[in-house]
Amino acid sequence: MLRKVIFCTFSALCATFFMLTAAQAQNLPDYTSVFVNDFADILSPETEAQLTAMLQEARDARDHEMAVVTINRRSDYGSFRDIADFSKDLFNKWGVGNAERNDGILMVVAVQDRDVRIALGTGYPARWDGIATRIIERDMLPRFRSNEYERGILDGTRASLAQLDMQSNTLPKLSFGERVEFWIDNNSGLAIPIIIVLVMTFPFVGMALPFAFFYGVRALIRMRPKKCPECGRVMLRLGDVQEDQYLTAGQILEEKLDAKNYGVWFCKHDEHLTIIGYPKWRKRHSACPNCKYHTYETRRTNLVAASYTSGGRDQLDSHCENCGHTETRVVDTPRRERSSSSSSGGSGRRSSSSFGGGSSSGGGGSGSW
Repeated sequence: MLRKVIFCTFSALCATFFMLTAAQAQNLPDYTSVFVNDFADILSPETEAQLTAMLQEARDARDHEMAVVTINRRSDYGSFRDIADFSKDLFNKWGVGNAERNDGILMVVAVQDRDVRIALGTGYPARWDGIATRIIERDMLPRFRSNEYERGILDGTRASLAQLDMQSNTLPKLSFGERVEFWIDNNSGLAIPIIIVLVMTFPFVGMALPFAFFYGVRALIRMRPKKCPECGRVMLRLGDVQEDQYLTAGQILEEKLDAKNYGVWFCKHDEHLTIIGYPKWRKRHSACPNCKYHTYETRRTNLVAASYTSGGRDQLDSHCENCGHTETRVVDTPRRERSSSSSSGGSGRRSSSSFGGGSSSGGGGSGSW
């Protein structure tokens, strides 16, 4: 009987302890603004207004959703392993970022813990963890070590928004392939054996048959004997080394650039030549307006990024590797269009008082000073 009483008492104490721990872990703050929440009270009204203006402009004009939070210490809100654990839970409680793209950013500065975290939504690939860490180490920690918290937060916020503009303007809704790539980036240890199993078991042979048939028929058509238009006899198909002596410099360059492939047939009786060019389907070079060879490459440089309120501008630089012809022109690009999900009230993206319902799996960067 005594054993039973002791066991029940111990069980009740354990249950109470776990309930208190769970309740303590859920003691996360609610946001009062979707831009700046200065719970540590380290920001002046001027700095808070400047941060709010930056973040609101990024949200309204380019659909970037980022929030800045300051706290004294994470232990005020429960038991958390580290700043990354706290930031992830706070990120998910608030739902920072678009619910479908999961492209939110949450900057958390724990003043008395001397920790800072830039938490990222699940829509960011693994390389963004390094970008977040570099921003913290380069733009924030040197300021924090000098007790310049306001300047460090301003510089880190500005750098984060600049990286968004440079990298992607905004993260698009992830396709199935991009979701697979993101999962592989974050689960590389499991990805390799899973991929090996899929390769061994998936019926690739059946899927490859149509492609093999197509390329086989195309090769037979290209390699079939051709008759000489002069004498009617069958001509000889020259090899790659022999055919170069009959091709022009522009044609040889087209083959080198993988823009075209040439076949040369030679008649031994009357020395008649037949040269046929086969364009490649996937190529970077087009026909030059000057020499007509497919050695003309165009590179696009973004000058002004398009936003939801105005169009952008790109510069097109074209150069022919055969004749040297160059051309530069500037073209206007259309305004970006909001997706139906981001413009509807259900996503929260159009509301200035709530987040969009995004989530984080723990990605981002941290630093201490």
